[in-house]
Amino acid sequence: MGLIILLAVSDNVMIFREAFTFIELFCGTAWVSRVMRSSGKPTAQLDILLTEPMYKSSPQNPMDLLSDCGFLLALVSILNGQFDDFLAVVAMVCSSFVAINRGTNQRYPYAPLGAEEYPSVARGNLLASRSTLLLHAIVAMGGCFLLEQPRSSTLDWHPRVRQLFHDLEKVWYACWHMAHYYSKFPKRQIAWANSPVVGELDLGTLCKKYVRKLATLGKSAKTYVSRGKKRFVGTKSLKSSENYPPRFGQKLQRLHGEFCSTRVFREVDPKVSPVPIKDFFISLEWGDLWEDANMVSVLAWLRGNKHLQLGTWRECFPQEL
Repeated sequence: MGLIILLAVSDNVMIFREAFTFIELFCGTAWVSRVMRSSGKPTAQLDILLTEPMYKSSPQNPMDLLSDCGFLLALVSILNGQFDDFLAVVAMVCSSFVAINRGTNQRYPYAPLGAEEYPSVARGNLLASRSTLLLHAIVAMGGCFLLEQPRSSTLDWHPRVRQLFHDLEKVWYACWHMAHYYSKFPKRQIAWANSPVVGELDLGTLCKKYVRKLATLGKSAKTYVSRGKKRFVGTKSLKSSENYPPRFGQKLQRLHGEFCSTRVFREVDPKVSPVPIKDFFISLEWGDLWEDANMVSVLAWLRGNKHLQLGTWRECFPQEL
């Protein structure tokens, strides 16, 4: 909440404009965003592939969710979603969560954070925590989220993701073959959402004839045996399989209204009397700082904004954390 207060009192940042009805994080080639925009829906899309050349070597890449600037840009985009009427697709980078990477990530139900001594696993955990915070923001804004991953992903084992699902009244999930949407690969996907409409993405099983046809287009992974164990290695086709086909974007566009109208969120207790926002903020304790999401770094970076107009809010923030 402290980040939102600082954004609200920044002269160079605009929030709560209700500008977007669709937001796509980790958009890749942004086919879904293109379809939404062509249908007249105001859209925001973010992905590290969209980085301007001048920012590619910068530690504050605005398109990198692992940077302070990138996280804040994603948060601002969500805060500018149309209240109670926007859909956000979050297709988080899956490389350190999928089964093909199990030998390195070592993620299991009893050890969901895996081998954090490996930089790729540590970055994956940081990204998962930050993405979960953004999902909290989506729910708080009355939006509908669609958290998408490959079927073998263990992202739902992550403690922060688990806690979010527990806090919500209901969370639905669905699995489907992306080949049903004219992808070159039969790749099985899974998505969690705070709306039962996610089940509409599943179009059933693939027929054998279609699977044989797809087999001629090349595989995204191949297997081999080393030291008596079966192992996997990705092919050149694996990278392209992470992009959504246009038909999938068209399906989401048709379901957009249903997603938004059926989303579940945490309702405010009517017995609780509303209080001024400043009094409410002061009553909160600086307890869980989400250190696993490195939120102190984001707060410090934003606190250094020269366009802050804190005024009487200054006394509400601690001198150090």
